[in-house]
Amino acid sequence: MKYTTIFFIISTIFLFSSCGEDESGNLNLNFKATYGSDPLVMFNEFEYNNTQIRIAQSDMFISDITLVGTDGEVELDEINFIDFTNQNIDEEKAINGINLDYSDVPVGSYSQLRFSIGVPTSLNSQKPADFNSENPLSNSGHYWTAWNSFIFAKLQGNLETEADGAFDLGWFFHTGRNDLLRTIILPISVTIDKDVSESVSISFDHKELFSVGNNEYFDIEENPTNHDPTNIGPLSMIVDNYNSAINVE
Repeated sequence: MKYTTIFFIISTIFLFSSCGEDESGNLNLNFKATYGSDPLVMFNEFEYNNTQIRIAQSDMFISDITLVGTDGEVELDEINFIDFTNQNIDEEKAINGINLDYSDVPVGSYSQLRFSIGVPTSLNSQKPADFNSENPLSNSGHYWTAWNSFIFAKLQGNLETEADGAFDLGWFFHTGRNDLLRTIILPISVTIDKDVSESVSISFDHKELFSVGNNEYFDIEENPTNHDPTNIGPLSMIVDNYNSAINVE
């Protein structure tokens, strides 16, 4: 009788612990950089305002990556870093994109993907030295003391100004400061099942970042850099264009 009772207790504990386990699956987020409808390959030439442009660097912090579903929200990541510069060295790699893989995603149906481009205010009050080397925020090359802020995103390259193939004008736009943090909400239709992997592909149109409306684009030659930390006009334009530039494929 004693052994029967012990067996019953052990079986009950096992049953309840098994039922209490959260069922989960996997989700892949695939980020692809484009220029219009073309894959964005670093240093390739693209048409821009009746001349040619080359993009040499594009990277960004991506934060508060969250799934929104019928049963609530699931935060996948607090902070991560997307670096198209080192990925998009040829067309094949540009087409493949950058993958962020998440396991243990709760089973359920999700209708939105939400994330921010930049560093949340709670983290932006700190400095690279405050983070361990495994954290993307430990990179001192993405911090600007003049702003007391991380550099949220770096976008730079060269512009051909005389239609002579010289690409003589270097330009760059580095965003930062809390007021330039932007949150993106993308509609998705994803159902996570137990032990199943799902994928969402996200395109990032770099040409659209410079749009000023009506198929017209920002005059980079007139204002090619943001050395002045108080001149955030061009930066505001770029981050406000995130909503039209970033889409689910």
